[in-house]
Amino acid sequence: MRGGAARWRLTVLAILLLAFIGYRVFSPAPAPLPVYVILSEESGFSPAQTSEILDLLRLDADDSHVHVIDEGDAAIISDLDDIQERLDAIGDDGHNGLMFVSLGAPTADNKKRLRASVVKASGDNGCQRMNSLARIVPIVTSELYAPNTGSACARDCTDLRDEDPAFDQIRDDVVYFEDNFGGIGFLVRDVDRRVLTGFGEALMQLKPLRHGETC
Repeated sequence: MRGGAARWRLTVLAILLLAFIGYRVFSPAPAPLPVYVILSEESGFSPAQTSEILDLLRLDADDSHVHVIDEGDAAIISDLDDIQERLDAIGDDGHNGLMFVSLGAPTADNKKRLRASVVKASGDNGCQRMNSLARIVPIVTSELYAPNTGSACARDCTDLRDEDPAFDQIRDDVVYFEDNFGGIGFLVRDVDRRVLTGFGEALMQLKPLRHGETC
């Protein structure tokens, strides 16, 4: 009888192990946070320049989480008035019902102000708050990360981490966007290698998220 009980326990353990292995093998891989590369209409980037921008950002246009769009198609807003009503009005049109919101300097404060505005507008409905935040994409530009006075890193710097403390702010912003919003947006007005390289480094450090889960 003891032998039968031992075999039964081994059988149960084997079934559980196979179920766990099957889950790890067949469950969908976590999707990275969407990244929106928004090209300025005035700049008129050539295909070669667009390719260089993506290379500096360490992005592949063929990846499903990477979106290259024109500035006019993004309909970027800069004020936060009636933000919940505006989100409701968007519906599912455009880019999956997303709202692109321009951040001003300093980003350390304004990214938190943006989140607080959405949370306040959502009221006490936690599910609505989560869904609303997932539809907000903060938009930043290279001008927000100007070199600190006395920095040795110029516009063509290729290693922002070692030369310019602005990289710490870029990395902090990227992580905050990942944890609180529905994507990361970068409005590119020129090929600023310094900042694009810094964002590329920061994006490479993002942990993969099972993004898009809502209530």
